Amino acid sequence: MSIGVEPLDPSRHERSGFACGNPILDDWLRRFAHQSSTRANTGRTWVAIDEQRPSGARGRLSIAGYVTIAAHAVRLEDVRAASVRGSLPDPVPAALVARLAVDRQYQGRQLGGRLLRFAIERILDANAHVAVTLVVADAIDEPAVAFYEHHGFLRVPGTQRLLARTSDLGAALGF
Repeated sequence: MSIGVEPLDPSRHERSGFACGNPILDDWLRRFAHQSSTRANTGRTWVAIDEQRPSGARGRLSIAGYVTIAAHAVRLEDVRAASVRGSLPDPVPAALVARLAVDRQYQGRQLGGRLLRFAIERILDANAHVAVTLVVADAIDEPAVAFYEHHGFLRVPGTQRLLARTSDLGAALGF
């Protein structure tokens, strides 16, 4: 499997065939991802493309998965509840992994982990220029919570919100 990751471009990427098994995530990619990255300027969506898979409708590339990243801030009380320690401002500067989904055809191949790593690398690159203390993920369901916990995120008790310090993620990834 040869996967490339690139910014979402509706003229290049076919969104209509994407199906991860969660209609909310499928619909968001189809209806809102492009506007979020352009007009609303609230997040950047990156898509994973299988370079060996044939193109979709109208010659556009099929999407194997996607991740959306956005600027964010977290209340200090949520940070403390998740047992994240250290001297921190309130609110805490953060980046949000806003959406992450993998098409059913690619599930079980570790593409979700690769997309998360890609997102964290972009966040760590940005952190060299603009301070980002935490990476936040608002998991859509309990399997997603387990996914983020597996990758080192700490859960805010009683929620599906997870947090990780950029310094911890950077150390884990060799930054």
